[in-house]
Amino acid sequence: MAIPETTWIHLLDERAPHLTEEVAPTKLLPYLNLSKWDKENIVCDERNLGPAYATSTLLDKLKRRNGPKGWKTFDALVRALRNIGNQQSALLLDPSINIPYGN
Repeated sequence: MAIPETTWIHLLDERAPHLTEEVAPTKLLPYLNLSKWDKENIVCDERNLGPAYATSTLLDKLKRRNGPKGWKTFDALVRALRNIGNQQSALLLDPSINIPYGN
């Protein structure tokens, strides 16, 4: 189900305090379609500044990927959270489980 751009970006902003506390950003990277440069920045941020800062960087990079197919970025994030076992965070973003399980 396609989510309007402003809705998923607003939802990420709204849930950011929880996500920055609960998410290990480098565990999500294999499941997300980000550039090598973006992934390296996130890894460096986690190593040098901590996971909360790196999660904030990750969310910013995901929000910049909005556009005609930006909702696919949101879907990929929810699936990545499920893949690493972070069901609580996935449910905060997709409480009605509209995004199907799988890759």
